[in-house]
Amino acid sequence: MANPRKVVIIGAGAIGSTFGYTLMQSGLAREMVLIDIDKERAQGGAMDLNHGLFFALPVCI
Repeated sequence: MANPRKVVIIGAGAIGSTFGYTLMQSGLAREMVLIDIDKERAQGGAMDLNHGLFFALPVCI
């Protein structure tokens, strides 16, 4: 069975983004969701993480 883990990060500020990056590098999740009251911040954090996918295990952000 594939790794079905989905992680939701509430808050895409400095700590949430760092946690997302660390989680992406660890390969513990197959899917990650960023939620923030500032929608543009969450979208920007997701785009930043997407740029690092070439150096990590596959994750859907």
